[in-house]
Amino acid sequence: MMQVAAGIVRRGAQVLVARRGAEGAHAGLWEFPGGKIEPGETPEGCLQRELREELGIEVRVGQLAGKARDGSGESEIELLFYEADFVSGAPRLTDHDVVAWVAPGEIPAFNLTPGDREFVESWLRAGAKESP
Repeated sequence: MMQVAAGIVRRGAQVLVARRGAEGAHAGLWEFPGGKIEPGETPEGCLQRELREELGIEVRVGQLAGKARDGSGESEIELLFYEADFVSGAPRLTDHDVVAWVAPGEIPAFNLTPGDREFVESWLRAGAKESP
C-alpha cells in the first residue's frame, strides 16, 4: 500500500488547503497538500520535500495528527497527516490550481478528497486548534 504524507500547514490561525488541478485522480477536489513517500524517506522528510517542490514553501514538520485511507485494493493509499508550521515562501501553483488559507472550521465546506474528508471529520471532532 502506498503511503502519502500530507501537511496541515499553519500560518497563524489559518491552515493551507489546495485544489488539485484538472488532470489526474481527484481532479478539482481540495486537499491538504503533500505527496508520496519514497523508499528510504521519512514521512516528515517527504512532506518537506513535496511542499518545497509542489508549492515552493518551507515548513517545520511537527507531530502526526492522524491517518486515513483512500481508494481500495491495489490503489489503496494510507494518508499520514502531520502538523506543520509555515516558515517561508509564497505558494506557487504546479500540481494545484488554487490554494487558500482558511480557519480549520471552514474546511468542511470545501469539496475534499475522500481521505482528507475522513481525516477532517475526526480531526475537528477531536478539537482541532483554531490557532497555534
